[in-house]
Amino acid sequence: MADLLLLLRDIRTFQFNKVVGLDILLSALANDQSQVAQKITRLLMPSYFPLKVNIKEACSRCVTIVKRSPVAGARFCEFAVSEGAPLESLVELVTVFIRLVLSHDKLDEDQIEGLLAAVSYLCKDIAREQCYKNALKELFANDKVKSLFAAASTGRARSSVFEIVSTVSPDNVVGLLEQCMGLISKCKGLSEDEERQAEVRSAHKLLLSSCAFDDMLEALTMLLQKAVYRCHVKFGTEIPKHNVSSVKRKKPKSAVKISGKWKYASGKKASSFEEDYSIAVGIAWQVKDLLTSEDSRKAVLGSQHLELLFLALKVISEVSILHCMYCDYMDVYPVLAYTALALELTLQNIGISRPSGSGSKKDDRTESTRSSSEAMIDQAMVHLLSCTDELLGGDSGNPSKLSPGSKHDKSNMRQGRGHKVRELQKEASSSNDNGFVCTGQKITSKKVNMLTAVLKFIVDSTALGFLSHIRGGCAKFTTAYVQYVISALGQQSRDNLLFNYNDLKETFISLKSSFSYAAKLINLCLRDSSEASPPPAEAFDLVNELINLICSVELHMDSGYAARLVVVAKAWLLDLILALGSGCIFYQSRAGGVHFTASDHFKVHFPWWLLILARTELDEISKVNSDEDNGRISKQEEFPEFKKFMELIIPLLKGKPCILDAVGVVFLTGSVVGLERKDFGLFLGLVHFVCVKLIGTDNREWNGLDAMLVSLPDIYPRIEKEIEEQSQEGERQKLLDAKVLLEPVWMHHVFETERFSVMEEDMDS
Repeated sequence: MADLLLLLRDIRTFQFNKVVGLDILLSALANDQSQVAQKITRLLMPSYFPLKVNIKEACSRCVTIVKRSPVAGARFCEFAVSEGAPLESLVELVTVFIRLVLSHDKLDEDQIEGLLAAVSYLCKDIAREQCYKNALKELFANDKVKSLFAAASTGRARSSVFEIVSTVSPDNVVGLLEQCMGLISKCKGLSEDEERQAEVRSAHKLLLSSCAFDDMLEALTMLLQKAVYRCHVKFGTEIPKHNVSSVKRKKPKSAVKISGKWKYASGKKASSFEEDYSIAVGIAWQVKDLLTSEDSRKAVLGSQHLELLFLALKVISEVSILHCMYCDYMDVYPVLAYTALALELTLQNIGISRPSGSGSKKDDRTESTRSSSEAMIDQAMVHLLSCTDELLGGDSGNPSKLSPGSKHDKSNMRQGRGHKVRELQKEASSSNDNGFVCTGQKITSKKVNMLTAVLKFIVDSTALGFLSHIRGGCAKFTTAYVQYVISALGQQSRDNLLFNYNDLKETFISLKSSFSYAAKLINLCLRDSSEASPPPAEAFDLVNELINLICSVELHMDSGYAARLVVVAKAWLLDLILALGSGCIFYQSRAGGVHFTASDHFKVHFPWWLLILARTELDEISKVNSDEDNGRISKQEEFPEFKKFMELIIPLLKGKPCILDAVGVVFLTGSVVGLERKDFGLFLGLVHFVCVKLIGTDNREWNGLDAMLVSLPDIYPRIEKEIEEQSQEGERQKLLDAKVLLEPVWMHHVFETERFSVMEEDMDS
């Protein structure tokens, strides 16, 4: 539509504002994507900043559009240069806007926001030419900046002032820098306030451009250390010793001298642990956000306060994970900041040490630095897995096996933590303070957020080439996490604890992310695998738990949530299928023996989803029989989304016989378990799925399915014996139905290929 309007605008008899109203155009200019907004700016330029009138008139028209729609007017100015407005004219426009803001004319907050945002956009373009940048410096000389900041009564307006100053770099901005310092220090609740986040980002940018960034990090580190001390007092958390870094960093000289009084202002007033922790959460958000931009990331990683910052985040992350069940205010951002910083530190060290040429000494030094870097990320991982191990009940990643260290020291550490946890449990049981005690539904939400953050760190680190030596432990942690979620959902259902909407939404967002991370971990394990280095057996456990999770969400939440989880799973379907068949695909020795089989794992933990699959197959058989016999309508089907998930798998397996063979063994192994348990419903359901759905009538001899045929002598000879011993007619009929399905392939290989012997039918189980 914008292209069409632009094409027709030069026709004298055509008036675009009669085709599309001005309000609609301004709304699109304010809210649509940049490509559309720029075209609308081009359309409106002749009306609101025409080049053929004198500059005073052009500026007056531009003021009109900003006053009418502040956001649209600001975006109009954002694209003015690219649409041909001369820089000299735009300097005059900035002058008009500034004069208007400072005139105390009858402007509302939105209009002031729009004018300052417009000035911010214009200054970014104008300052690219040094001569015009000098003109802007003169414009903002004396107390203009201070007056502008006083006029900016909202976070967005103040953010624009910070952006203007960081772009123009006027003199005499000490007072504004102190305002920035106060803003970034008083950051309680920052992680949930988007308007303040934009303001803080602009403050960061201003401090960086003014060479005051290291002063800011010093302030943030001091506040984090205060929170660490509070953690030590409240929870007995050990305060780590600071080791002087081997790399000495010079503190950059600040372009301006900032008063130090604000650094200690927060310490003059007594504060609670919760308040100090909330400030630490706001700082953690800032650290994570600073690492996303190249300039600020370099400044953080080059700071002389980096090590203290990292160690403080480590302690606060530990407290956040261990006590999230008992303290409602515990937040995930310290963990996100700690893990992001650990990754960046590791990547920075490797990048610095990478040799530019040949030479054994440099190569040795490079390898040493690389080992040191990887050791650091290993330590961070072991530390987090140790914390989550306690959160999950002591059976997740087993961090003591992941790296060398004193088991005695780790035991003492856990005993100390356990003592504090027990104290908190007593406090939680007797406390009536809703700000402290987590409700039952919050327990799951908080833990899921923490565990998702740790899982993200595992996957990011593995994707970057680290942790390959402990990928089995990482997969084991992920499996334990998914098992926890399944157990917690079931417990909440049994206890009739209903999520409120916000908790349910937050928890499910984390669950979707966790599913993707877990599937990505499986992908990485498979990608790095070969016959010589097969994927860890834990990957097989993990894929089974992920499918269990789909069933659990459908059972305990509802099918709508399960459908959304299936959409996530669909993107990783091939990886999930390969992981299911990994026992046959990767673990075949040259002698033909199998090192790892599904039966080894099913003896320890039988997958719940196979029970659900067998049940849905039985319901389908029952429905067919019921419709044939009585014409009755069956009851509403259960687990419809899980059935859709299985229907997605079937065509992918049918197209790859070798993978079908490997995955089919899993279902046949499950059917053997059904026979052993005398659960003939499980047995029939899985046999029906294999024979009818997976293989179908096109391959009744199972040609090319050698691994599945190997399983058949463990199944078919037992059926006749079980039929003879079974006295219950219903159970006997299930066995007869299964025999009918398997009999053609059995007889074919007895009489045609002679792969099996008739005597095997009489084998004693």
